[in-house]
Amino acid sequence: MATETNYKELSYDEWEETYAPISNPINPRASFEGRLFETYGEDLEFVEAYALKTDGLGVWTLVDGDEDEMIIGNGFHFVNRIGYFLTEKTYDEDVQIDVILD
Repeated sequence: MATETNYKELSYDEWEETYAPISNPINPRASFEGRLFETYGEDLEFVEAYALKTDGLGVWTLVDGDEDEMIIGNGFHFVNRIGYFLTEKTYDEDVQIDVILD
């Protein structure tokens, strides 16, 4: 459990290189080069199963930010969610990461 939260911002390219997002096997034509998972149905079931395999540390959420910008944040979020990403490499649970999309 995190006792102190650190914050880090990454560009999409930095995030992609560091964490290696996986392709959506259910919908290869999904947004973000076939990597975005929906928030319902078979996609959500896949995301939930992946979360169990990675202790939740391989799940990222695309959210609609406060100023109408989209941000990818580490973790499984529900508020303002647009979709989910799954990554091969997990993140440190003590760090909050925001991926800033241009």
